[in-house]
Amino acid sequence: MPQTERTTFQQENKPRKRRTAVLVQCVVCAIFVLSVFALSRTGGTMYQTLRAQYDAWTAQDYCADGVWTAARRAAQQVIETPRPSQPEETTASVDARAPVETITSAGGEDIRVLDALRDSSFEAVTVSTEAVMPVQGKVTSGFGYRIHPITGNRSFHTGIDLASPEGTPIAAAYGGTVRDTGYTSGRGNYILLEHGENLQTLYCHLSQIDVQPDDAVAAGDTIGLVGTTGMSTGPHLHFEVRVDGIRCDPTYVLHDLDYA
Repeated sequence: MPQTERTTFQQENKPRKRRTAVLVQCVVCAIFVLSVFALSRTGGTMYQTLRAQYDAWTAQDYCADGVWTAARRAAQQVIETPRPSQPEETTASVDARAPVETITSAGGEDIRVLDALRDSSFEAVTVSTEAVMPVQGKVTSGFGYRIHPITGNRSFHTGIDLASPEGTPIAAAYGGTVRDTGYTSGRGNYILLEHGENLQTLYCHLSQIDVQPDDAVAAGDTIGLVGTTGMSTGPHLHFEVRVDGIRCDPTYVLHDLDYA
């Protein structure tokens, strides 16, 4: 090709190359901006890396080949950037197809197995004040799993049963306030006392209730009489201790117990 024609061809081809370079740059920048926007919504190391690369690009004058090379280099750095380790997530599930099993306490209402596991504890209990024995009698059923004396099913007993003649006075184990009284088919006549912010005691199967809600009682005061109301096989007191709403073993606070 003659020198004049070659010069003319090169001059005519320069604008075309510039347009191609600009087009390539626009496409790459558009993809880059969209990617950065998506990453900025989640934050993290990738976003910081791309932001640094963008700052470096804008500080230089790249041709089309240079832009493509820089883009590949940035992508490679993003891929190789180690992601911060995430704590392993702990999950749990309950099989909804499993039958719902219920357990019954002779000294309380029916309780589902999952509720008993969640709301009961065998851990030791410490109370700043020594408890008064509610009644004198033998322990006929302890705290925890047992064969229910009425249903014959495996159950969870949320307190202890103290056998005593009907009409025996029941003493408040600690001083406090009467939180609730009433009757249910499981508890029979019952009294719930509150002692401070996180301690409660429950007395069930009473033949007579001698206090009312909001009454103040002192340790040792008579609050009712032993009976056999509700789900009961004979005259006894079902006694519960609750700390922060959790049913605990009363033998940690009642001492010198006599077992049948």
